Amino acid sequence: MPKRNDDAKVRVEVYIPGAIDGWTSIASRGSAASTGSSGSTSSSGSTSASTPARRAEVPDINAPDAWALRQGVNCVVQFSRDNAGKVELINGKTLADLTLRSIVEPVAGSKQPAAGETWVCLITDFRAGDSISLRPLKQRSMLVLPDDIWLDPVNAGLIQAGLDTPGLNVMLIGEHGCGKTTIAEAIAQAKQWQFRLIAGNTLKRYTQIFGQNVPTVIDGEQRFHYETSQFVDIMDEAAQQGPTTYMAFIDEINRVDEKGQDVLLGVVAGRRKVLHLPNGRIVTVPENLKFMAACNEGSGFSVTPSDAASKDRWLIVKIGYMPEAREISHCLRWQPDCPVDPLIKAVQVINHIRKNKNDIKLRLSKNVSTRCAELVAMLCALGTDLKTALFTAVAGQYTGFINDARSESGRVAAAIARQLAS
Repeated sequence: MPKRNDDAKVRVEVYIPGAIDGWTSIASRGSAASTGSSGSTSSSGSTSASTPARRAEVPDINAPDAWALRQGVNCVVQFSRDNAGKVELINGKTLADLTLRSIVEPVAGSKQPAAGETWVCLITDFRAGDSISLRPLKQRSMLVLPDDIWLDPVNAGLIQAGLDTPGLNVMLIGEHGCGKTTIAEAIAQAKQWQFRLIAGNTLKRYTQIFGQNVPTVIDGEQRFHYETSQFVDIMDEAAQQGPTTYMAFIDEINRVDEKGQDVLLGVVAGRRKVLHLPNGRIVTVPENLKFMAACNEGSGFSVTPSDAASKDRWLIVKIGYMPEAREISHCLRWQPDCPVDPLIKAVQVINHIRKNKNDIKLRLSKNVSTRCAELVAMLCALGTDLKTALFTAVAGQYTGFINDARSESGRVAAAIARQLAS
């Protein structure tokens, strides 16, 4: 039996926030580690300098993607509104940004790209810093939302692809109040679809997805009649309207119980896509009905865990808050009388709280919504001082009182005061 070497030194490198470069090595187990000796003894008895532990390489997710533009890869190309043969954007970036000149190959026997159209193109040749050759494959529609609705261009492309793919539905996941419902409604309007909102709490129990027996009095006698749910009514309405496309948006789908999510899964992404009602009726999902859903993140919301199979049936797109400049302009568009300087400071304070939501000094159950920023703008426009506006619109959204440092409201108020004083 081999002899155990209890004096062997084991080096472990860990990441510690606040260290010189974020990384530090700790040594444990063995006398050499405990004494801090710089040497280590090998099995042969010789001493050599200890070698630092190899640092794990963490990839930079914001670094340029070598697979985005290369020969044999498809990309999204937007052609100039003035010249059909001129490329304006490739994957959302201009040719000047990419330092490229484009060569568009003719498409034999099929429709050619027209001015202002967006196409999926195959990169047939790519020379970095010089040129890119493109072969148009098929036209692709792009989402064009109103100026007051912000959606990350990458997410816009993902949502568009999901909605254009038969049988695929889209789920938006993000923090409370980041605009998921607003984005969904704007998408439906942009695509000229009928938008129908279904609150997740109305489907909280799986029986509510079907409908219920409602008591009525007829000729002095109490009777029951079956009344279908809003969910079933939307399916019926879409089926009756023929070619008109409908979007059924299930808001806060995480509030639906586990059995309800199983029923929804069969309707939204099942092979047959049918709903069997308790009264014997079978409702089939019409082809002109698309589903979208929204799910809130945060411990302050009642959540029914979704299993892997449920999430796998949706195209999940993560939605974040607006960039700072866009949120400021959004609030000014909504409240044009709001003074600019206090609003800029208010949004900076709100973003500080958002970024540090899980910090030990805050420990918040939810994040600060865009509606809170809108309320601050409204209060400032009415002459309320900035501190009071932030205490009311932001800290007031949390449990407790602002003068109670142990409560969420008190911790947020303290963070606001520190940021205003800085």
